[in-house]
Parts: sequence; structure tokens; C-alpha cells
Amino acid sequence: MYYKPDDIWDFYGAKTRTEYVDKYVIKGNFHNEVPQDIKESYETAEYLMAHAYYHWPMFDEALRKILGIYEMAIKLKCQSLEISIEVETKNGNKKKKDLAILIDQLIKEKGFPKELKYQLQGIRGLRNILAHPEKHSFMGALSSNTIIRTVNIINQLFLKSDWFHLEQKVLKKTLNESLNFKDELFVLNHNNERLLVCNLKPFFIFKVNNSWVQCWSFERLINNCSNLSFSDIPTSIFLFLKDIEIVGTCVNGIDFNSNLPLELELTKNPINIKKFEDHKFAFKSITDSDKQIFEQLKLTEKYNLIEKFMYKNCWN
Repeated sequence: MYYKPDDIWDFYGAKTRTEYVDKYVIKGNFHNEVPQDIKESYETAEYLMAHAYYHWPMFDEALRKILGIYEMAIKLKCQSLEISIEVETKNGNKKKKDLAILIDQLIKEKGFPKELKYQLQGIRGLRNILAHPEKHSFMGALSSNTIIRTVNIINQLFLKSDWFHLEQKVLKKTLNESLNFKDELFVLNHNNERLLVCNLKPFFIFKVNNSWVQCWSFERLINNCSNLSFSDIPTSIFLFLKDIEIVGTCVNGIDFNSNLPLELELTKNPINIKKFEDHKFAFKSITDSDKQIFEQLKLTEKYNLIEKFMYKNCWN
């Protein structure tokens, strides 16, 4: 009974235990500065995920364990900065500080960016929900992205103090250089394809093996602009790029994943510009609700790609 594989994993494409472990057991990828206590505690979470092969709800127990490790990480980081994790009450007794207070003090002391603060608060909120359930429910492998995000957050907590400042400096420089790209049309030469793209934007940067890697987003032009519906909107393109050079309105770089060269060239070709104008006019005709859905899907895909990239490439 206890060692019969849960039938639900067939639906998720894991036909064997080996396939399941490869696809769904999220290993503890931590860099050298992360305390050993965290790494050792995470091993238990790996075993819980592995045994969810026999009982789907055990994946939630792995998530609870990891959220406990997240809390431990915040307290360990506070202690390393001599931030007390206790507060003295009116009667002279000591009690543990609320996690929200520790996060605020840590952000202020360390100078973490607002984005990390929001992520820390979001994980804290999920931890509170799971700690005080109102009914029996479980997410199973649907929590995989949350686990990956939590591992990334823990790693970021223990990066060297100047890392975030340097990251923001490099990203700001790239954003300033790309300001000229607003409302312009480009030809994307990549992987033996030529595509017309617009709305170029760098929005994420991270150091991998001592080199900066940036994530850029691009919008493809709508092919069929008549009787446009939500399903006709092309999906966004997200590429992780290295060795980027911006010269005027031309961008050159290397696709990090394929190692293939990439080139973006501004186009003023009248035929292309006509397509661009048709694209903008067609997009304006889409209902506000469809636009909101499109932007939300784009945002979700963007952050999932970033989290997976960080987990896979940034901590080894």
C-alpha cells in the first residue's frame, strides 16, 4: 500500500520513479556562502519530495519544510548582521520577533532591493497560510515554482553585500542605452530566422561564471490584423543574452542557452513600417480585459523563466 506509485504522476508525464525524480525533485542548489545548516535541512525536503511519488500530498509537506528553512535563513542572516531575533516585553521577558519585523530590519540593514523585499513578504504570507489551514487541501507538484523561488531567495540572502548594488548599476546602464528603442521596429536575426519585433526591453540581469547575463523581452508583430481576437496575439519572446554590445540602434549578443549569435537591427523599410502601424492599430482594438489577460500571462511566464534560469545557472 505505502509503496505503490500514485497514479496522478502518469498525468504529469512521470511514468517511472527515475522520471519522477528527474522532473519533480527540486535539488538544493546553494552557493558556498549559504550556511551548512540550511543545506543539511534541505536534504530532508528532497526526501519528502522523492517519497511524494507514492503519495501526492507529501509534496506539500516538502513545501512546509522548505518554508521553515526559509524562516531559518532569515534568522541566520539577521544574526550574522547582529540583528537581534528577540524583543524584550514590558514585563522584562523576551520573545521571538515576528518574521515581518525581521524582514523589514534585514532589508533596511542590508540594503536589499524592493523586489526582494516583496518576494520575502510573499513567501512569508504563504507560510502563514499553510501554518494555519482552514480545511484539508494540497497543491502537490503545482508548488514546484514556489519551491524554486524560495531556493533562489535563500541564495540571494547570502550573496556578498555589494552584489545587488552592482547588479542594479549594470542594469540601469543597459536600460539607459536601450531608451532609444522605444516605439521602434527591429529585425531580429537569430537561429537562422528573421523576425520583426518591437517593445524591446532588458529587465533582468545576473552574473553567471563571472559574466553578466541579461534577459530581454520582445514582442512579435501580429500577422493577421483583421478580425483580431485574443488567440491571435503572438506570444512574447524571452531570451537570455550574454556578451551584449549596444551601438546606436543596433544590438549584438550571444544566446546564453544555445550559444548562437543574435543581432537586432533597426528597420525603416516602408513595408515593415506599414506592418508595424497595422500591428499597433490592431492591438488597440483588443478589449481591455483581453489586454489584461495578455499582460498577466506575459508577466507570469517572464518570472517563471527567470526563477528557473536562476535556479539552474546562478548558484553552482
